[in-house]
Amino acid sequence: VIKTFIIIVVLAGFNPLHGGKDLMIFPNKFETIEACLEYAKENRDPLFFKTWEFYGVQPIENIYCINEEKLKGLDIRPNT
Repeated sequence: VIKTFIIIVVLAGFNPLHGGKDLMIFPNKFETIEACLEYAKENRDPLFFKTWEFYGVQPIENIYCINEEKLKGLDIRPNT
């Protein structure tokens, strides 16, 4: 089984409208956690800017690389 990893940028703070944190999931897929982390490190600013385009400028809590299969098990709902 080939694992794929994706990047998630999590904004700091709590969103009272939905009771959780705002985050941005990027569609880029990586075959290793190392490749994902390297891309996230090298492209930190563009990832932040893309997140801010959607949410407005807010503090960033962290950038994560997560196994795509594990993402499916998390309680993440689209921002509508």
